[in-house]
Amino acid sequence: ALPGVVGLFGRAPQRATGRAADGRPAGWRGALQVADCRSLGHVSVEDWQAVVSGQVSAAPDSVAPGSAEGEAGAARPARDERRAQRQQSALDKRDERRLLRAHLDGLDGADDGIALRIADHVAVDRWTGGASDSALFTVLEPMGARWEPLTLTLDCRRAGARVADGDRLALALLLLTLRDLATGWLAFGFGATRGTGQIAVSQVRFQGAELDEPWAGLVTAGTLDAVLADPPDDVRRAMDRWAELVAPDVITLTDTEFEEVSR
Repeated sequence: ALPGVVGLFGRAPQRATGRAADGRPAGWRGALQVADCRSLGHVSVEDWQAVVSGQVSAAPDSVAPGSAEGEAGAARPARDERRAQRQQSALDKRDERRLLRAHLDGLDGADDGIALRIADHVAVDRWTGGASDSALFTVLEPMGARWEPLTLTLDCRRAGARVADGDRLALALLLLTLRDLATGWLAFGFGATRGTGQIAVSQVRFQGAELDEPWAGLVTAGTLDAVLADPPDDVRRAMDRWAELVAPDVITLTDTEFEEVSR
């Protein structure tokens, strides 16, 4: 319900109300778009298929002592074939994990490669807050990847549509969003609440052509740091307008009133 949000970020289709004449849910596509951001390094199709399928090959002499071939005979007591099968299966899985880790280490050393690591996790029991029994799992995580610049494209003609004084409100909301992104308050993608999706912003640059005010002031300033340090007049007025609409009322209390409210 905040002013400027729908124009900038869009609105999901409403299920019960707000349907268009043709019966389709009425939504609104936001004026701000985020382009796909790809890593500068890459993994070949063959290497990736070997990782996801688990079909990692190794030289015959690469089987370490104590693996399936080295311990199979000792791990098969004749009187308990099922126990021997379980032991053999555990040894096979251990060897598969060893070969996979070696394969991933090789990808890290390749030119333009991406470092991939197998990380062990355990699910949390939401009732006790501790580790769930028999809930150990592993995930494949990229480490230290370098990325293309993250590009956000804004249609300034649509950003302030549908509300009065919309350009100023959309500009203020955009700057607040970029500020929170630069200071680390926003995360992206899956698992953001578990520590993933964090990014470090080195700089936010504004580019554009044939823009009207107040958007032209961003391009003139050049960077987000410059805008926040010395806002152009149009940007300052936009922030003042935003504060008038969404800032909470300021209530001052005397010492006596504060003690009464505390009690």
